[in-house]
This record gives sequence, C-alpha cells and structure tokens, in this order.
Amino acid sequence: MKPSPGKVPLIQALIDYRDKGYRPFHMPGHKQGAGQSRWFKALLGKEIFTLDLTELPGLDDLHQPQDVIQKAQRAAAQCFGAEESYFLINGSTVGVQAMLLATAGPEEEVWITRQAHRSTLAGLILSGSRPRYLPVPIDPVYQIPLALSVTEIQKRLEAALKTPNEGSLVRGLLVVHPNYYGITSDLSAIRQITREQNQVLLVDEAHGPHFYFHEALPISALEAGADVTVQSWHKVLTSLTQTALLHRQGVRVSKERLRRCLMLLQSSSPSYILMSSLDAARWQMQEEGRTRLEQTLELAEKARELINQIHGLSCLGQEVRQFCSVGDWDPTRLVIKVSGLGLTGYQAADILRQDYGLQVEMADNCNLLALITLGDDQAAINDLVEGLKDLAARWYNGKDKAKNAPWSMKAYPEPEVALTPREAFFWSRTRNCFLKEAEGEISAELICPYPPGIPLLSPGETITRAVIEIIEELQAAGATWQGPADPTLKKLEVLVL
Repeated sequence: MKPSPGKVPLIQALIDYRDKGYRPFHMPGHKQGAGQSRWFKALLGKEIFTLDLTELPGLDDLHQPQDVIQKAQRAAAQCFGAEESYFLINGSTVGVQAMLLATAGPEEEVWITRQAHRSTLAGLILSGSRPRYLPVPIDPVYQIPLALSVTEIQKRLEAALKTPNEGSLVRGLLVVHPNYYGITSDLSAIRQITREQNQVLLVDEAHGPHFYFHEALPISALEAGADVTVQSWHKVLTSLTQTALLHRQGVRVSKERLRRCLMLLQSSSPSYILMSSLDAARWQMQEEGRTRLEQTLELAEKARELINQIHGLSCLGQEVRQFCSVGDWDPTRLVIKVSGLGLTGYQAADILRQDYGLQVEMADNCNLLALITLGDDQAAINDLVEGLKDLAARWYNGKDKAKNAPWSMKAYPEPEVALTPREAFFWSRTRNCFLKEAEGEISAELICPYPPGIPLLSPGETITRAVIEIIEELQAAGATWQGPADPTLKKLEVLVL
C-alpha cells in the first residue's frame, strides 16, 4: 500500500523538491548524491541521496516548524492523542534529557526509578536537579528487574511532601514503561498518585511505542495520563535508528519551555531522512498497525509455547503478573532463561551468534532477550526455536543446572546520594581507588552493567560494601559495562573531598 500525498506531508515535500530539479548550491556537500562515491551510492541506492536535503524553502525547519514538519508532527500527535508531538533525531536520549530539563532545576527533586536509562543521568547533570531513587524489586526466578510498587511510591511520596522544606522541592516522578524486559508498573495508579499530589509524571516509554495500537498490549503512557512521554520508534516500530518522538499533554509541563529545551539539545542540522522515516512509520501504524501487531503477537505466543517445551529453557509469560508491583507485561518480548543449561546468557548469546547465525537483542547473567516485531515472520520464529533446541540438546544433561548459576541478585541496593550528579560531574579533583578499598568513597563515574542498564553507581553516590560485592560478582559472571574509566573495574574513579 502506498500513501496518498497528503498522508505523509514531510515525505511528499522532499519528493516535490527533488522533482523540481533545482541545481544545488547548498549543503549537504554530496549535492543529492552527485559527489558521492560510486560504491557507497551503489550500496545504499541513489534515491536516498536525492532526498538527503536540508532546511530549504518548502521543507520547513525542525526548530521553528510552520509548514510540512509542523503538519507531520501534528499528524503524529493526532495519531497518539497528544496535544503536541516533537520529532527527535538524537534518539529517546534527547527526549529524556529535555523533559527533565523542562521539569526541574538546581536542587529541586525528581523521583526516579532506579532502572532509568543512563540518559536520565545526563538530564540530571544538565538540570542540576537532585534524584530520589525508588527501589527495583527482582524476579527471583529470572533474576530480572520488575516494576515500581505503587504502594511504595505512595508511602514515600506522601511522607516526603509532609516534611517541611523537603516537600516543596519535589517536582515530579520519572517512570520507565516498560523496562527492557517488557514489564510495566500500574501506570494509571501512579498517575492518580501524582495527580493527587500535584506532581509531574514523566515517562520513558522508549520500549513501548506500539502499546497504543493493540488492546492486548499494556496501556500507553498518554492513555494512562502522563504529562510527557518519550518513545523510541526505531526500537520496535519501523523508523530508522536514532529516531524517536516526544509527546506532551496537560498544563503541568510548559509547552514553550519544552520546545526551548529541545532546541538547546537537538542538532541544528537535523536529518530529513530520519525525520521522514518517522512520517512513514506513523502512517504505517495508522493504516495497518493493529493488523500487523496481531500477527506479531501470534508469532510471539507461538514462539513462547515452543520454547517452553525445550528441556532446560523457560520463557517468561503471564506468571510475571503474580508479583504485586507488576501492572502488565509486553508479550512480544521473549525473555528466555538459559541458566538451566549451565550457561550464562552471555555465553548462550555468543553460541547462537557464532554457531547458528542468530543475534538476540541482549543477554544477561541468566537470560536471553529476543524481540518479536513487525519485521518477523514464521520463518524467523522457526530459525530461533530450532537454534534454541539444538543449543539445549548440546548443553542440557537431564538436570536443571540453574541452581549452579554463578550469581544471583535478590535486590538492587538503594543508593546513598551524597552529591547531585551535576555537583559530582563538575567536581574539581578525582583519584583512582582500588575497588576493594572503595567503601565509603563517593563515585565520580557511572558504573552500569549493560544490559539491562540499571546503574549500580552514579556520580555523587557513596560506594557501599553491598555495591562492591555486586560489582565483583557480576564481573566474575562476564557482565559488560558502561561508564567506568577502567573497563576491568579493578579501580574506580572517586572524588577527592
């Protein structure tokens, strides 16, 4: 199916400009592909270069949209029920940073789930606001982070707001919906709490832009009443990598302030190829999103059923709802526990890639995560299941080896915030300290096992014995890390007080 011209305003404007045949004496330097190397043009196809344009008459300006970009963004807002929607060409990262910067300033507090993406840390550094972290419970079987407890949020927030001086500094709550594993909190209940306490609800919905289009999926952030939400369309929809959308509704976050924050943070030379892919993905989801997601859900459910029949493996399902903090889950995410084979997720992912040509989204100590999206078909599911069958046949010996897994986590330790991330980031003096001797020091760097991307330490946090032990255990299990200056983690960078 091909859209009519009025359905994709930005794409149509690019086509119209190209077809007029203007002789370009403007950026970009490849001049619509004329100067591009032959091999690269052959690799990508010449058409893409003819549409790689810049801010020209008739093509509008992302930072002051009044024409086709405005129309494309309004179409996205209408599609999702937002008051305003903004194209992001620096990924969800820039959206998370912008909504934090628009919500809280120096010394003001934002309550944040500990499983927030590291872009949240950047937003805290930029804004100078102080984080108050909310604990993340752990699934004892799959060893994955679950969701924020509504009861815990209410208890802590009410206590803080009743405290003189402290309550006046709280500006809002940032929730991840869903987390990397597809698990969500009861977002509608959280919205009720923040509304009663007159607090802003910010949602990192990077992994959930498809929720709006099918009733079998969790409720979308806007439907639940979020003030601002950020979605990575490239993660599970069909726009190009690095594209995302930010949606706003209500009066708690200023439209003008949010616009200024995005203008401050986004590139002044936005890619029209990236923006047009958002226009195309929005049109596709409006036209056939539910039908395509129905097929995706059927494929995922069949894969889950078949994987659960393989000895030594299990695939997360409806049973995750038994935990009181869990509001819902995304069935298109296959969380596959492989520790019953005596393997870590890291080892299993390497074997699948090297021996079977299968690349999963991520691995952790116990699991693999495979995403089922609009781009999958039955053949893809067959390949995944057959690869997992053969993997299990090679490693399973009739006895579940999960109990012998090298490491398990009962809970993420709650951080002790000594300084704001901004204060720690700009601290004048730091030094290197052996990990074993770092207890009581204040971290100068981010220490984050990735995946799943939940920080164990952020700048400004006190290093505790519990954190040191978890770092040592994860390092021994083969975890990969983001943030540390020393990738071996024998030493940490700490502040000199």
